[in-house]
Amino acid sequence: MDNSESLSQEVVGQEILTLCGLYESLISTLEQEREALRSRDSHALEESTSRKLAICERIEAQQLALPAAIADLVAQTPADSREKLETAHNHLTGLAREAKDLNAVNGKIISRSQQSVRELIGVLHGQNHHALYGAHGNSARGNTSTGPAIANA
Repeated sequence: MDNSESLSQEVVGQEILTLCGLYESLISTLEQEREALRSRDSHALEESTSRKLAICERIEAQQLALPAAIADLVAQTPADSREKLETAHNHLTGLAREAKDLNAVNGKIISRSQQSVRELIGVLHGQNHHALYGAHGNSARGNTSTGPAIANA
């Protein structure tokens, strides 16, 4: 193994560590974003989404600076020193998967909030297509059931 291969392995290892740090920051930011969504804190939400965007841009720039995909770079290293890089790469892919999952959950929270707002706007404009229930559980669409709707369910 010559010095250029060793340097290459060091560079790949450092790139993986850098990306792991960025993904860990992204995960922390996504958790802060979720808390801001839950607490309906628009200031905290704005801060976390700005931070999320900045981190994602750094991740993208870091990956674009590489001559190939990290998995390919790891596969090109000599077998006797590949195990450490593969372990680090597996950790990196786990962090990326966790970030993706957290972002998807946050997206679902946003989607549900938007759906609720649309339904409320529809109610206010008299355009709601879902059944509304009165104080006694009767449907506003003329359901003739007796007693509370939940009790009859």
